[in-house]
Amino acid sequence: MVTYVKWQQPLGYHLVYFEMFTLQGYKQVIHDFVKFIISVAIMGGSLAIWAAYNFIRFKGNDRRAKPQSVTLEDQAEFFGINSDLLRKYRQASYVRVSFDDNGKITDLS
Repeated sequence: MVTYVKWQQPLGYHLVYFEMFTLQGYKQVIHDFVKFIISVAIMGGSLAIWAAYNFIRFKGNDRRAKPQSVTLEDQAEFFGINSDLLRKYRQASYVRVSFDDNGKITDLS
């Protein structure tokens, strides 16, 4: 709001004209803008090189493949329980599982 009020004063327009055109301040603005454009071009070029490198490196290598399915027997063996018991608890809506200090299942209810 203060900036808007200051610009509405007659001195605001004259001051900008004096700084930019009489003292040739626009040259520094153009110089800074050129530096900005060069910086953006360098960053964009770096991003393009990185993207091309990754495209070449991972071309044909789909790492987003779906994981292989695990059978019921594999799961039962991993948890150290009977596969019939695991089948029963997979269908349950609520299961309480207790583990020992080594991470093995001690109780299912």
